[in-house]
Amino acid sequence: MEMSDNINELAAALAAAQGEMGAAVKDAANPFFKSKYADLGEVVRAVKHPFANNGLSYTQFPIREGESAGVVTMLMHTSGQYIRQGYTLPLAKFDAQATGSAITYARRYALQSIAGIPSADDDGNQATQAAPTAMSEELIEHNRVAQECWSSVAVIKQSIKDGEYDTLAEAWEELTNDEKKALWVAPSKGGIFTTSERKALKSDEFNEARKARLGERSPDFVICKMSINVAQFREWMQSYMKENPNEEWINMDFLVSRAGKGYAKIDDWKTESAPQQQVASEDVPF
Repeated sequence: MEMSDNINELAAALAAAQGEMGAAVKDAANPFFKSKYADLGEVVRAVKHPFANNGLSYTQFPIREGESAGVVTMLMHTSGQYIRQGYTLPLAKFDAQATGSAITYARRYALQSIAGIPSADDDGNQATQAAPTAMSEELIEHNRVAQECWSSVAVIKQSIKDGEYDTLAEAWEELTNDEKKALWVAPSKGGIFTTSERKALKSDEFNEARKARLGERSPDFVICKMSINVAQFREWMQSYMKENPNEEWINMDFLVSRAGKGYAKIDDWKTESAPQQQVASEDVPF
């Protein structure tokens, strides 16, 4: 077995995850031994939410060693700590089907072993346990997005733990609005963020960090553009000033025609004094 120099955080997270895990139900039949076993899908379902809720993830890589095939399973924690172990099975035949079967079998047993998942006999539990409810579409989408965005989710969780709100705001803004909505599922419904993490994502510190970050990225808004031919403008100004020698202001309206074209025209509004400068409202983004 290979592992990082320290596994204290991984061990604590795994202990918490194991407290949330149920048994992997034995619902796949083995025709050779006339018995049931927990297939790979059941094992994955047993670890998925407890792992995600506690910052754990895993990868499994197929390997071939001589006349054996299997996988290398790596259990990882958001701290960077890990445990890695290979598991191979001897091949009765050396074709693709036999190799694939051995790898699938190895994946199931390796993951079940590294996570410490027991197997429950479905027949033996039907009398005492209610049938599991179907996973909601909301939770299915939540799990899909959590898996696709795990790198950002991991940074969000670690930033909350460390109290690094600037980093938290940066990681949160990496997500699209649809991804944020999909991830915002209550922990009681299987959501990936704990109650305390959701509280941090609604805190004043987080909102201030978001405002500061969004302010840095806000673009300048162009209200209007006008191109003027200098020679024609000079000639027009001379003519205008001859006709209106006492004018202090020239007022122009910038309009949009019904055809969608922009144009400007002189407004004959008269003013006795210079207008006061208007202060933009904070609600206006420019």
